[in-house]
Amino acid sequence: MTTRAELREPLRQAVLHFRLGLDGEGSSHLAAFIDGLFSLLEDPTSGLSPAEIGELAPHLGPIAAAQARGDLLYVADLLEHELGRRL
Repeated sequence: MTTRAELREPLRQAVLHFRLGLDGEGSSHLAAFIDGLFSLLEDPTSGLSPAEIGELAPHLGPIAAAQARGDLLYVADLLEHELGRRL
C-alpha cells in the first residue's frame, strides 16, 4: 500500500530533476510517482475521499500532455503546484 507521505519524495525528485533539465531522471521519478498515485487511488483504505480523488484526477491529463510535447518545466509546475499541494 502506498501512502501520501510515500508519494511526496518521488514527486519532489521529479520536480527537481525536470527543473534541472535532467529529463531521464525526472521521468523515472515521475513514473514512480504515478505508479504510487494509482496504487493510492485504487486502495479503498487510503483515506482519500471522493472529493480528494476528484481534485487529483483532472490534472493527470494535462501532465501527460505536457510530457508528450516535451514541456517538462510545465510538468514540474503542475506536479508541484497542482498535485503536490493536494497530497
